[in-house]
Amino acid sequence: MAKTIVYCGGIFRDEVTVVERFPRDGETVFATEYFSGYGGKSANQSVAASMLRENNNEFNIYFLGQVGCDPNGIDSNKPTGIASISLESSTGENKIIVYKGANELFGKEAAINALQTLKKVESISWLKQNALSGNVDIFESLNTLLNLCPIIIITLGSEGAVFKSRSTPKPVAISISEKYKPTKIVDTTGAGDSFIGSLSYYLGIHAQSELPTDSQLEEMIRRACIIAAFSITKKGTQSSYFPRNDLPPELKRRKSKVISVVPDFKVVTLGESGCGKTSLVQWFLKRRKLDQSEIGATVTPAFTRFKFIDDDNDLGNDGLSMGLWDTAGSERFLSLSRLYYRDAFAALLCYDVSDEYSWNRLRYWINELQENESNCRIYIVGCKADLPRQICPEKVSELADEYTSILYETSSETGFQIEEVFYNIYNDYKDHLRIKRKLDDEEITKVSKINLSSEPIEPIKRRCSC
Repeated sequence: MAKTIVYCGGIFRDEVTVVERFPRDGETVFATEYFSGYGGKSANQSVAASMLRENNNEFNIYFLGQVGCDPNGIDSNKPTGIASISLESSTGENKIIVYKGANELFGKEAAINALQTLKKVESISWLKQNALSGNVDIFESLNTLLNLCPIIIITLGSEGAVFKSRSTPKPVAISISEKYKPTKIVDTTGAGDSFIGSLSYYLGIHAQSELPTDSQLEEMIRRACIIAAFSITKKGTQSSYFPRNDLPPELKRRKSKVISVVPDFKVVTLGESGCGKTSLVQWFLKRRKLDQSEIGATVTPAFTRFKFIDDDNDLGNDGLSMGLWDTAGSERFLSLSRLYYRDAFAALLCYDVSDEYSWNRLRYWINELQENESNCRIYIVGCKADLPRQICPEKVSELADEYTSILYETSSETGFQIEEVFYNIYNDYKDHLRIKRKLDDEEITKVSKINLSSEPIEPIKRRCSC
């Protein structure tokens, strides 16, 4: 029997006006474009899932909702819900005012009918909530919610998603690789619904009746993030969703992996917003300074995988790969940043040599890192070395000595010392692997030396690590 997915929730008529910028309080601005379409979270999700089906027989999709007595519906008491959407063309961001209309009439009787339908369905329950504001610690929230259900997924907009199950010791952060990132953001409306619809599709084609494994779920979430990212490249809500035939083939194959290679080691950047982290990373990746159009505050963590080509190393491969996280610097993103620097081998603690505030905040970021990832190696990096210096070099050296840190000064204008930073981290990681392998070999040798005589043996004297 074919599987069934049932969506239950709001139906809205979207009325969209496009503006160059959002108006300030009390200000009137003129729209440059107007269009209308269909929306509502559950309605959007059902459309997104249905567009991914290989054919209508793959599984059944039902949607339950309430519409009004107007050109859009059939209920005589209230009109269909209306979503008044303002879309800022320069950023693709939106502001939405909703009149619920007939959606308010989806009461007890309609709910009972919905439950009767759901009784016939083999289902996994997912609760989709709107984003919360405020400084909420994601980790505490995840651990609390896991007492109520086995798997929690938190969407982070353009930052990807985080999931944690009862079997994962730490939250798993999932991002979109550079290959799939949209080059231009047109309209972010409905992207979250695209994610839910896509994820439910992948759950629908999941062969087993039990919950997916953590690795299977991670792949499903990653694909859903990519499909949601595609949706923001087109205007509208349901009209922005890509049909199956327009998606890359790896998103349609049941057993393929979008990202098949896990980086050998992880490096993160930390520091205040605007101190030069992104320019540092991008110069290393592109071997050039950023154009003026590419410069701006990084508001979302960005992930890049970089392969070091090294034919002469003694580790039995042609080089190692580095997973590089360029994190947001504002305290607003602190809970998110913690996800990305967990289990990192190295952290670039960045400050602007021409900005005393970013320097004064550097100790805060070092302490924050050490409290949450004490084994991470610290590399202090002074950015913008081509600008007039405001920070005394002696102070920087004292801080580096205090934390046993390696110290660099760089310029993303000229490329000064940027390659040295990343290649030295690479060489440090190779040294780390050599030491680890040597210790592992010594432990194996000790275990293999079994005393078969009746004579007592001397206890093994372990080397002090200090």
